[in-house]
Amino acid sequence: MAVFEAMSCGFPVVAAYVLGVREVLATGKCGLLVPPNLPAEMARAIERILDNPEFARHFATGGSVYLGDDYSLRIQRRRRYGFICF
Repeated sequence: MAVFEAMSCGFPVVAAYVLGVREVLATGKCGLLVPPNLPAEMARAIERILDNPEFARHFATGGSVYLGDDYSLRIQRRRRYGFICF
């Protein structure tokens, strides 16, 4: 849930490559995935985001678009009910 919350707030995400998270971030548009239990890799990924504002902006924008395209309430209703209901 924290990944979705960060993306909805427009933050770039750095997370471990684990079940649930990898499905959201695997596109490479919303953030960086690092192997689990490797804090040095996590630190490098965070530094990469912090050192390159344009790179960070790319992920921040990508997260918002991804959520809007795939996880908006409107889209979820369409998937559940087969039509858009308001």
